[in-house]
Amino acid sequence: MSRGWPTGPAPASTPTSTTPNGANAAPPRPSESATAPTSVIPPSITAAIQAGQAATTARAATAAAALPQSGGRITNYDGCEVQGFEWMKSPYAPQGLVVTATMFWYFVLDLMVNRDPLDSVAAWLAFVLVFGAQMSVLRTECDELSADFSTFVIKSIVALAEGLAIGGSGFAWVYSMRPDLLPSAALPQGVPVSSLSKDPKTGNYVDSKGNQYITGPDGRAIPLSFVFGP
Repeated sequence: MSRGWPTGPAPASTPTSTTPNGANAAPPRPSESATAPTSVIPPSITAAIQAGQAATTARAATAAAALPQSGGRITNYDGCEVQGFEWMKSPYAPQGLVVTATMFWYFVLDLMVNRDPLDSVAAWLAFVLVFGAQMSVLRTECDELSADFSTFVIKSIVALAEGLAIGGSGFAWVYSMRPDLLPSAALPQGVPVSSLSKDPKTGNYVDSKGNQYITGPDGRAIPLSFVFGP
């Protein structure tokens, strides 16, 4: 028997939600659970926006096409002039030939002055082959060389002379100011063969420190480490 306590069904409790940590949270408010209304853009405005974007893209493409090309790869280059220095075009000789002659003259003069003439034989052969091949190719491309054969020969000789003047001036300046920057400075100078003794086992020359040498085509001693590596 109960002692006067009221009996009957328990009153309904307010529904609660459970948070991840197990605590009871208050029920959401109607304003929080309601979905916000979405705005609808009229089709006429959407079409106007798209038309404006298309017109802007077309104007940008037209402006980019009208701009002069700068940089990028070289196209339609005939080899007659130096790319980017067309203002230096000369009626006496193609500048493409002058550049080739300048580089070879610089290298050949260095080898002839600072090395034995035999060391420049390969450079001379390369000079003749490359310059001759370029002459034959440019004859059909350059207006300066497309005339009669005598004009072709004379203007090729002018290109050689211009290359000698430019390459020779550059060589003289480097030789007087920084000879250590010349191409020949990268080649070993060697030591006199008379100061070396011959190793009976290998047949090579040996110095007092045991370094081995072989003789080059001009009879000079060349370190074996330079030929085959250390």
